[in-house]
Amino acid sequence: MRQLRDPATTLPVFFERARPLAERLGPVLFQTPPWLKRDDDRLAMFLAELPGDLRCALEVRDVSWYVNDTYELLRTRRVALVHAEGERAPSPLETVGATAPFAYLRLRKEPGYSDAEVAAWAERLRPLLARGADVYAYFRHDETGANALSAERLRDALA
Repeated sequence: MRQLRDPATTLPVFFERARPLAERLGPVLFQTPPWLKRDDDRLAMFLAELPGDLRCALEVRDVSWYVNDTYELLRTRRVALVHAEGERAPSPLETVGATAPFAYLRLRKEPGYSDAEVAAWAERLRPLLARGADVYAYFRHDETGANALSAERLRDALA
């Protein structure tokens, strides 16, 4: 992603090639490196280049980004702030679904989630679903299949 730099030279080509996926294209995930500190000007320039008709999500990996100014910039462009559990700097839980009309979660706990943890996530996500938001919850791949089972349990809990 080039650390949010030069979006006008890279993003148009990427989105031109992604657009043929049409309705099969889910949210496009962008991720900053863990050492990239908050830079509102850089973020604003990056967000300005995102197409308004496609869903985009941004995973920032340094705690300096978790401030209201960042949330407002994302909200203005309807870009989801990714909640990435298991990372060094996961976003605060209250930001899940707060910056876009959808939520994007990366649930990366090993070796999977207990029934109580799945129930807690279901409880957090129900209000978002009730207001009509889509929820994209991705579980970490693991060799045991525990997270695949966690994903199924979350789906069933929300059905």
